[in-house]
Amino acid sequence: LIFKTLPYLFAKLPGSLVLSTMFFTLFVFTALTSAIPLIEVVATNLMELKKISRRKAALLVGGATFIFGIPSAFANSSAVFPDWSAIYGMNFLKTIDNLVSIWVIPVGGLLSALFVGWVMDKKVTHDEFMVGTRLRALYLPWRFFVRWIVPLTIFIIIIQKSGLYDFDRLLRGGG
Repeated sequence: LIFKTLPYLFAKLPGSLVLSTMFFTLFVFTALTSAIPLIEVVATNLMELKKISRRKAALLVGGATFIFGIPSAFANSSAVFPDWSAIYGMNFLKTIDNLVSIWVIPVGGLLSALFVGWVMDKKVTHDEFMVGTRLRALYLPWRFFVRWIVPLTIFIIIIQKSGLYDFDRLLRGGG
């Protein structure tokens, strides 16, 4: 939308060169300032674990992010990914999007729920649940959901999204 529709709309406006230049300049600054918190978490961990300076950690994380982002910039280029669509049936970005949305995020959520529900000490989860809440009676139902309902639901979502089984057929009565 931003890179296809807006340039077309800006071209129709009087003073479009000034407006579009200002808009896209502000857009670049917005993107950069939005990226800072993403880098900060990883950089802080690097600083604590590897005992390196903030500048070095930020440069390492920023550089790695830039390098890993390069394939995205060339995702639609047949010169960089000539046979990608032929092999995977979709372009590079769509492949990565499917990988992340079907596998990485749900499996990460499943592992998190299993860790919190079954591995973390009950006292730790209780203490964390009670921080800033007065709803003490909800801890036991929450724990039940985190241990049983959430993992089962996420597992069903993974099976459904991966195409291994169509649970919608059960809802339609198809078995």
